[in-house]
Amino acid sequence: MSPSSPTSPKRLSQAKRAGLIFPPKRFTNRLKAGNYAKRIGLGSGLYLAAILEYLVAEVVELAGKAAYDNSKRRISPRHIMMAVRNDAELSDLLKEVHFKESGVLPSIPRILLHTIQQRRKLQRDGELPSDNVLSSQVEEVTPQGDSLIFAENPASQSGKVLIQAIKKEKRVREVEEDEEERKKRKKEKKDKKRKSSLKQEKEKEKKSKSKSDESASKERKEKEERKKRKKSGSDSPSPKSY
Repeated sequence: MSPSSPTSPKRLSQAKRAGLIFPPKRFTNRLKAGNYAKRIGLGSGLYLAAILEYLVAEVVELAGKAAYDNSKRRISPRHIMMAVRNDAELSDLLKEVHFKESGVLPSIPRILLHTIQQRRKLQRDGELPSDNVLSSQVEEVTPQGDSLIFAENPASQSGKVLIQAIKKEKRVREVEEDEEERKKRKKEKKDKKRKSSLKQEKEKEKKSKSKSDESASKERKEKEERKKRKKSGSDSPSPKSY
């Protein structure tokens, strides 16, 4: 029977023949993409697809139970994390995996979780080491090309990260203080300029007011003098006619 005849059976994929949902061909291509392609056998992708599908099914089943126990209708990253951590084998297999958005905070040093004011208060109370103590723990480094070589007794990696973060925070604080000082000086200069302009305007208003008062008083005096002259002219006797 020719393959082009309509009655020929439909060709099944490798996943269908193995009864899998995950495509083994993609796993095979991924495995052969590395430098060890010659060591990859024909059934490697099939076995890997079957193993991963089993693990996913197991995790989804446990996560579904966790969601049902918490009266939730959808599986969230928190439920996946609970499913993995509550199973001994899965927890041992995925012990180095961090589940994003699962409600678990990463391992961050405590000193980095506080603001500058809170850290200073904790340092005064003695709950956190001071910046001088932390900076004294750093060993001197010598530049060599583009890299840095530490001394024979370097601090631990977490201590280095912590000290670098503190130094960075110091630099940021200094920059912020300089910026605040610059803004303060600028504001003082602006206020001084505004006060001087207001003073000049007041002086101008005072001068214009004094000028107007002088002109008004002068006009009043002139009016009074005209009235007096007019009155004195009317009071004088008229000449006799012969």
